[in-house]
Amino acid sequence: MIESFGRFGSDLLQLARRSAVRRLLLALALPCASFALTNTLGGLGGDYHASEKLIAAIAGIGVTLAGIFGSLSVPILGRRIPLLALYLAIGMIGGVSTLSLLVLPHTPAVYTFAFVVQNVWQSAAIATGNALVLAGIGKNNPLASTQFAVLTAAMCAPITYMQWIDGRAYGAGGLTRLYVTDGGLDLAACLVMALLFLFVWKVPAKRPAAETAAAAAGIA
Repeated sequence: MIESFGRFGSDLLQLARRSAVRRLLLALALPCASFALTNTLGGLGGDYHASEKLIAAIAGIGVTLAGIFGSLSVPILGRRIPLLALYLAIGMIGGVSTLSLLVLPHTPAVYTFAFVVQNVWQSAAIATGNALVLAGIGKNNPLASTQFAVLTAAMCAPITYMQWIDGRAYGAGGLTRLYVTDGGLDLAACLVMALLFLFVWKVPAKRPAAETAAAAAGIA
């Protein structure tokens, strides 16, 4: 047991020395595209005068179809756009769609739209995040399992803490505070990461062959 934890700790230290891993870890740990609002909206049907039957239908059929559509769109878009750019673009567009709810009426139709669209963005973001993790690992990586576990945990983290933040925001100011907080933090995180990759973490033109997959994804 002690030997296993010691080896795991050694693996973590090796991963921490890799700049591409640190960059991707930060991108996934920030709420760039967590869309934790999907979990919160399930309990807000009353604010939109939605019936229990409608909520159940959206949470069942609507969310399923949204997940399928969002996930299947990633392989198509990923052929044309670097994965990191796609991940941040999903976060930005999703953040704008969240803020658009501030000016839309509180009706069952808008609730249906918000619930389904948020799930489309979240499923696309998760699929893109997983692709980024696998691209960052590459081939013949002796730390593959540890790197996968750490980056996957990082991707799940904002879904957890944003759920808490969204709940506090809703309790303090209702739907308005909720959407401003969720959408605003989403856009702010995407902007920070975009600026870092564009102006701070400048990538050299020539890269080792082992970094080819990560470079193609835009994270190395």
